[in-house]
This record gives sequence, C-alpha cells and structure tokens, in this order.
Amino acid sequence: MFHKPVIIGIAGGSASGKTSIAAKIRESFEDGMAEIIRMDDYYNDQSNMTMEERLKVNYDHPFAFDVDLLIKHLKLLISGTPVEVPTYSFVEYTRAPETRLVNPTDVIILEGLFVLEEPRIRDFLDIKVFVDTDADIRFIRRLVRDVKKRGRTLDSVVNQWVDTVRVTHNSFIEPSKRYADIIIPEGSHNTVAIDLLNTKIQSIIAQNKETTVITVKEYDRIIAELTELRTVELPKVRAEVHTAMASGIDLSENEMYDTAKAKEKEIWDRMQVLEDILQNAVADNEKK
Repeated sequence: MFHKPVIIGIAGGSASGKTSIAAKIRESFEDGMAEIIRMDDYYNDQSNMTMEERLKVNYDHPFAFDVDLLIKHLKLLISGTPVEVPTYSFVEYTRAPETRLVNPTDVIILEGLFVLEEPRIRDFLDIKVFVDTDADIRFIRRLVRDVKKRGRTLDSVVNQWVDTVRVTHNSFIEPSKRYADIIIPEGSHNTVAIDLLNTKIQSIIAQNKETTVITVKEYDRIIAELTELRTVELPKVRAEVHTAMASGIDLSENEMYDTAKAKEKEIWDRMQVLEDILQNAVADNEKK
C-alpha cells in the first residue's frame, strides 16, 4: 500500500517557461519527493525513418507524440511501479537509446505543449497550470535555445515558427488555456504564483496521505474476500448462532453460543476493515 501522488500538469506555448516553473516546483521539495516528466521525451520513435523523412515531420502538432506510452507510464507510477522514461534527441529527431528511471513519488510534474489539450492526460491531473507568455518573448527564447542547444540555423527556426509553431499554438495550445486551474503570467519570474501553487500541492499531499492506492489485483482479492464473507462465512456462523439458541441451554452458560457469536463478530470486524480499505482507496484501473 502507498499514497496517491499529486500530479501537476504544466502547459503553455513553446518557450513560455514551462520547464523553468517545473524546476522551481521540484526545488521546493526534498530530494526524492518530486519528479519531472517532460512531454518532449515522448515524441514518437522515428528510428525507422530517414533523416530526410524526420525533417518533414511537424513536431509542434499533437500527433507527433506517443500519448499512449505517456498514459501507460502515468498509470504505472500511480500504482507504485517505477518506469523507464524515454529520452529524445533533438539533434537526431528521434528517441535516444538511453532511458531515465523515474520512481513513484509524492509529486509528479508533467510539462509539455499539449498537457492540457489532450483529454486523456487531463484526467490524471490534480492541478492544471497554463504558463501565459507573450509571443514575442517566446519567439526570442526559442530562437536562442534552438540555435545554441539544438544545433538549428537562424533560418530554420524562423521558418518553423511561421509555418508550424504559430499555427499550432493558435489551434491547440492557446484554446487549452480554458482548462487551467491556474494561469501564470511571466513564467518562473512570477514567484507569488509559484508559492501559491506549492501551498496547494502541500495541501493535496496531506489529503492523499489519507488515501491508499491499491492495484487491480489487490482490489479484486478484497472484493473476492468480502463476497466470501458475506455469502458463505456469515450465513454459516449465523446458522451456528441459531442452532446454539435452539439448543435449550441457557445463553449465559452456552459455550457453543459464545463461540459462534465471537466468530460472527470477527467476520463483521474483518468486513469493516476491507470496506474501509475500499472506501479510502484508489484502484489502479490499468486493466479496466
């Protein structure tokens, strides 16, 4: 048994400051309490494509991402299972051979362009954040980043911005802002918003301490045991109680009655424990 993690989704336009905010949030927790998952690492595996084919892909469109794998990994982390997160090479335009081990933690920070646009991802989020940064600032940041860190040329960055980035932002990313619980202007420079966000995260962590996460297998086992107790064991012991009462022996001296009533209480107590577990539990519905 373990506690359900708090999952924060951070979306926003290209170079809006999503990564910086995610880093600020993680820095506010002790080591091992928070992990960042970057949606960029879930770009589709394109190792079977030529470089020429890879260069033609629109990497600023939702279809460029392996959302199914991301969702699978989120389910595993929620159920307490470590995952090997892929890493993406922006030089080779495909996944790198290396993976990164991510362990279940109290806080999972998921950041990426389409974190709020994709409804299947939104369903996992406890807090939905949109980083709202002016387009001119984002363009300058992306230009500097892609030229210095990703080996792009000035012309390629400008052409990509005009041809795909701006169009995709207006079509998918900007409209997803309506799903946000919190909109943060100015990115990581907005320390007041980040402090408020951290306070809310701590509040959810405290609530989740009272919530147990169980696997589907454990959930099914508990249901099976409850069914056995209700339909087999409880009727059996009740029959023993009635038999003891019908024996004609005074109940104050009837050992058979005392034994049967003690067994009945044990069954009721066990059923209460199991029902409390189910009531306070979140079952991993991976197989559902």
